[in-house]
Amino acid sequence: MVDLVRNSLAFVCAADCPCPQTGQRLIIQLGLPPGAPQESHDGPIISRTSRVFRVNRLSDESYRIAVHLDQPFPGLDLPHETRTVNALS
Repeated sequence: MVDLVRNSLAFVCAADCPCPQTGQRLIIQLGLPPGAPQESHDGPIISRTSRVFRVNRLSDESYRIAVHLDQPFPGLDLPHETRTVNALS
């Protein structure tokens, strides 16, 4: 699951995986087909560079990673608009 706001997003990383650290640069790839159900992954993939600004331990098994996007995703024009979408695996 991913929390997505105009210029940032968050995702969960398993503690036994190499999770990114604060300040690390990432390339985020996400499919956001307009008007499609949240379960759909059939749209174009959009890439954005980003920087990790927060890492929170959720439990012994997972971390929540928050990143700031260098450029917003299209279709999220309102600063207060928030969406929850399924992460592509």
